[in-house]
Amino acid sequence: NTGLDGTARLWDAASGVEIRVLDAGNVGLFGASFSLDGLVLAVGGLDGHTRLWDTTDGDLEAVIPTGGTAEDVSLSSSGLLAIASDTSGVFVVDAATGDQLHHLTGHSGDACRVEFSPDGTLLASGSRDGTARLWDTATGVELRSLVGHAGPVCGTAFSPDGSRLATAGEDGTARLWDPTTGRELLVVSGHATGI
Repeated sequence: NTGLDGTARLWDAASGVEIRVLDAGNVGLFGASFSLDGLVLAVGGLDGHTRLWDTTDGDLEAVIPTGGTAEDVSLSSSGLLAIASDTSGVFVVDAATGDQLHHLTGHSGDACRVEFSPDGTLLASGSRDGTARLWDTATGVELRSLVGHAGPVCGTAFSPDGSRLATAGEDGTARLWDPTTGRELLVVSGHATGI
């Protein structure tokens, strides 16, 4: 888990025992994502940087500048890192080198959520502009804008096979989409407010 105390903590899921504390100093941390093999943890920071830690020894491997607050991060199965910045859009970088591959700027509001598809070919981003967007990770091209929420969209999740994308909004709804066509498949409501 991450915290405003400047630490990310690794826990044994079976026993609940804390394994390691990853210290970023006095920097508040947001969002976290493991690599597929669990050996790297990416964590966004309030200081405009994303940190990559080696989970086996706790060493800080890289610090990647992201402009504003890195509100969310996602590591892909192919070694890409996506970063949602509250002021600069979405960045896609090579997690091994830290080199920026794409700067995605289609949202008109702050980006607050990023999520790679299981195969790493698509990136979903959610924003305070009320939309989710789908991007081609190889080219950085926006494939479609998913419109339907009546407020910020700060929750996204692909199904395990990548055939569906769920979004959650502050309007109290969750929506299910076909990422291939962009068609809205289902709307679930009932919460007084969203995430």
